[in-house]
Amino acid sequence: MKTSKFLTISLVIIALVIGIGIGYMISPEYSMAKHGSRQMADLGQADKYVDLRYLNAMIAHHGGAVILARQAARYSKRAEIINLANEIITNEP
Repeated sequence: MKTSKFLTISLVIIALVIGIGIGYMISPEYSMAKHGSRQMADLGQADKYVDLRYLNAMIAHHGGAVILARQAARYSKRAEIINLANEIITNEP
């Protein structure tokens, strides 16, 4: 009985950890975090699509800024952070 209870608790903990990891990986924040400075700076070969790759990267980058600004505006207690976040939300295309 002890082994069965221990095994059940262990499996629940493992499932919880895996679920949290998967939930984080599918979140927009994780998606934006994958675009680190090295990846964002690497637009690849200077061909006829370099401008398009640049624009796509900047759209994703600024989309991440809006996501973070919404979170800051909602959860921050500091007026200057809330004001900055609202400016970003208002002025980002």
